Amino acid sequence: METDECTYCSKTFKSMPFSCKFCGFLFCVNHYMPEDHECIGLAKYKENQAESLRKGKPERPVEYFHEKLKMPKFRLFYYLILAAITALAILLTSIILG
Repeated sequence: METDECTYCSKTFKSMPFSCKFCGFLFCVNHYMPEDHECIGLAKYKENQAESLRKGKPERPVEYFHEKLKMPKFRLFYYLILAAITALAILLTSIILG
């Protein structure tokens, strides 16, 4: 099994490293929050947000893009397929049990 090191404290860990969404480095449980590892990416993000507010064009937060990627694009299609499979299973069960 591959082991990794925390970028902040160099502690080695074997499972579940945390990747910072602002700087992209790997951190242990004690330093996974941007404030705990003095994240440079967080500072740059805050500067960009402040600059965009001064220009009058606020940027969307990082969380918006993460949530957008989690949503399936064809949710209705998935529900229709699921309903068709369920109806088919009910039909087959009623035919078999007669």
